[in-house]
Amino acid sequence: MKHKREKIIYITFAFAILIFITTLSLLMFSKCSNDEHDLPNITPPATVIQSQSPLHTSSPMHSGSMQTVVPSVTPTSDPLHTPTPSPVPTHIIDKTVSVPVKKKYYIEVSLKAQIVYVYDMTDNGGKGELVRAMICSSGRSGDETPIGTWVILENNIKSDSRYTWRSLFNNVYGHYATRMFSVTNYGQSNESNSFSHYLFHSVPYGSRGNNNSLKWQDWNKLGTPASDGCIRLAVEDSKWIYENVAAWSYVFTIEGKEDPMLWNALKRDDIDASCTYDPTDYDYIASL
Repeated sequence: MKHKREKIIYITFAFAILIFITTLSLLMFSKCSNDEHDLPNITPPATVIQSQSPLHTSSPMHSGSMQTVVPSVTPTSDPLHTPTPSPVPTHIIDKTVSVPVKKKYYIEVSLKAQIVYVYDMTDNGGKGELVRAMICSSGRSGDETPIGTWVILENNIKSDSRYTWRSLFNNVYGHYATRMFSVTNYGQSNESNSFSHYLFHSVPYGSRGNNNSLKWQDWNKLGTPASDGCIRLAVEDSKWIYENVAAWSYVFTIEGKEDPMLWNALKRDDIDASCTYDPTDYDYIASL
């Protein structure tokens, strides 16, 4: 009987301890749960990325708004890919190209460029394709070549039209000289022409018929206004006009505009006092 009571006591005590432990565990779990809910809700701030460009400005029309201004970009020249200027057509400057039969041409003398432009003449007398160009010297300051319209003729039409040698002002001489007759009423039924003192001719020589008396300083002035009013040329160019430009070819002296690319392509090399003949006088050079 005694043992039975002791057993009941032990069981009751053990059950009480179990209830105590269970209750204590529940209380602790409840405490932890309440602690989690009491923690503050901390959300990390959003990362704000600010533009470093000074081009983001507020619009005065919309307060508080931000506008992104995208600048227009003008491409800069790439020094490694700079466009190459179109080359001067070879046939314009190559004086070795075969010469056609004498015919009419439409010729412009640009006083600004100091270049003679030779064009084919169209059937109606207009300007055709550019076929040749020549560097020249027109009249210097005080003796400027006048702007006007001129016609080239033959000696059998009017005397004094062409000369292999021609005396010029200041006791000098031109080789292969072709006169430009002044034209009035160009293109009209009453068109007429008259004598003028203006010619195409070579750089001056000191003696008539002496190819070895070139005024070398004047040769170096080709490409700049330097004459008394005529159009100076290298011998190969004055000879080309003398031999190949037919009667009733027209010449127009115009102000024109500078043409540096062609001018550079046509510019003759300078010479010094040791060279007393025209470097393009190939007939004379062949005779030496």
